[in-house]
Amino acid sequence: MSNPVQSAAPDHFHSQTISRLELAILRALCGTNSANRLAHALRELEPHQWSNPEHRVVYQALASASAISRREWHDELPAQATRMGFPDVEWKMYLGESTDPQQTNLSDLLRELKAETARRP
Repeated sequence: MSNPVQSAAPDHFHSQTISRLELAILRALCGTNSANRLAHALRELEPHQWSNPEHRVVYQALASASAISRREWHDELPAQATRMGFPDVEWKMYLGESTDPQQTNLSDLLRELKAETARRP
């Protein structure tokens, strides 16, 4: 007979890994100055099933606001999420000063997320 605590642990760690990757990707996207990089990543993420509802909201706000200037995102993304019915997104996690797109290899993060979600039970 298997121990339910032991069998749940790998799923929990797997979910944490996916959530961590989602957050890293969204932070990189919120920090990018490249419209091409943003558009490519948004297309890549279109079929993704978000593990965290807030991550899904941030993705949708980015997709809706992708045409505006990056300088306007600090105002527009929270406003967009509020219009979508989600006023309580913790935007400091995504738009904070520690977001450094130059140090983030977005392609690697996207590849890793796809690999992890393919292994999702």
